[in-house]
Amino acid sequence: MKLRLILPLVAALVTVAPVAQAAVIGTYSNIYGIGQTEPAGHTVTANGVVVSESDPTPFRDRFDFSDLAGSTIDSLSLSITFSGAGPNFAPRTFTIFGQPFTINLPTEIWLLDVAPDSSSTFGQIAGLMDDSDSPLTRTIDASTDAALQETAFADAVNSLSLDFGFRELLGQNNAFVLQSATLTVEGSLSVVPLPAPFWMLLSAVGALALRSRYQTKRFQTASSLS
Repeated sequence: MKLRLILPLVAALVTVAPVAQAAVIGTYSNIYGIGQTEPAGHTVTANGVVVSESDPTPFRDRFDFSDLAGSTIDSLSLSITFSGAGPNFAPRTFTIFGQPFTINLPTEIWLLDVAPDSSSTFGQIAGLMDDSDSPLTRTIDASTDAALQETAFADAVNSLSLDFGFRELLGQNNAFVLQSATLTVEGSLSVVPLPAPFWMLLSAVGALALRSRYQTKRFQTASSLS
């Protein structure tokens, strides 16, 4: 009877033992603004942080996911919400062969730089920022490294951190407001080993099984002799 009660318990423990599954294993967010995340050296408002070309130090931020050390990381997705980044255009009139022509030329174009190196604000992977696309998400993984011949994903996984920044292409003292940034990490958490009590219980079950088999054999032998 004891054996019949314990075996289902062992089966249940085996069923709920942690296994590695590819999924979202970490989410990290920065909400920018007064009383929240306030980057030093930049103007902070109630709605976010102002990223400007005129800032003495280019805006840079970093997400640390070292709490996932030992896990398998498949991809990193950076998502930002922002406003006022354009792209913006303005009419310019040119005279060609005595005839005026007016065309709209860009006056503001911002790029999101993912994983910029330490020597510049130029990122290994860039994304054109458009107010209509906010929130903007860029995902990097082993395939983007291979396609772009970069090491952005590998570097981030090795350092367990991801840097990002911004650059404006036209140099006209433009600015926009960054409201939030979120990093989503997908992969497989490290497998948690089964606790020692489980193996003790399994040993006890084995002992009970042997004892039950021994007692059954003795009973059968005694019955054949009587």
